[in-house]
Amino acid sequence: MSEFSDDIVASIGRSSVRKKILLYLYHSTASTMYDIARDTRTAYTNATGAIAGFGKRYGKERSLIHLGLVRMEKGNRGLNVYSLTPEGRRLADVLDR
Repeated sequence: MSEFSDDIVASIGRSSVRKKILLYLYHSTASTMYDIARDTRTAYTNATGAIAGFGKRYGKERSLIHLGLVRMEKGNRGLNVYSLTPEGRRLADVLDR
């Protein structure tokens, strides 16, 4: 995993939730926060923290969005939809092996 920054490696290594969400998005289409939380069996607040940052437990600087691994777009009916960036897809491919 030396092809990824130290921040990315540390962030994924410290959080099983971040890794679980990254792999979930790798195997699915773009998803809403609700779907991600439900399908990964993760509390909604933990999923929010892992993806976008939330409080002290999930600092924004370690979030998947801030690290450039996940992007957020407006989907149908104005809901936020999350998907992997090309770098997020590359990392998930390495983790999925």
